[in-house]
Amino acid sequence: SPGRKRLLGETRWDLSCEFPVPPPGSETRPENSVLLAAHSTPEAAGRGMFDSLCQLDIESGKTSHIDLGPHTFPSEVVHAGGHLLSLAYDAESHTSFVAVVDASRFEEGTVAKMHFEHHVPLGFHGVWVGAERA
Repeated sequence: SPGRKRLLGETRWDLSCEFPVPPPGSETRPENSVLLAAHSTPEAAGRGMFDSLCQLDIESGKTSHIDLGPHTFPSEVVHAGGHLLSLAYDAESHTSFVAVVDASRFEEGTVAKMHFEHHVPLGFHGVWVGAERA
């Protein structure tokens, strides 16, 4: 509450998550949904790294999850035009891939995966810069 110079906290979801990413252009206005790297269950949280991508409706608490496969750990989502990208590590093959999701159909899961022949260390933050801004 800026007028009162107070910060209020409230639980919106019980699972652990990180790297909240709002839709592009919404950083300075209220938004109803956010994309997250998340644990799919409380048990998954006990095992370590995030194991799913999640779209959280902040008002209702409704979530949609994308499971990228067993022993696969996604990083934060990056907006790229009408798509969402997430670098993921596959612990079984010790390789990485970029998961591509249609932003308008999140709940349908990945539309493509771009595989590397090696692993790519998960970064802390990412950004997509289109050709027109590069």
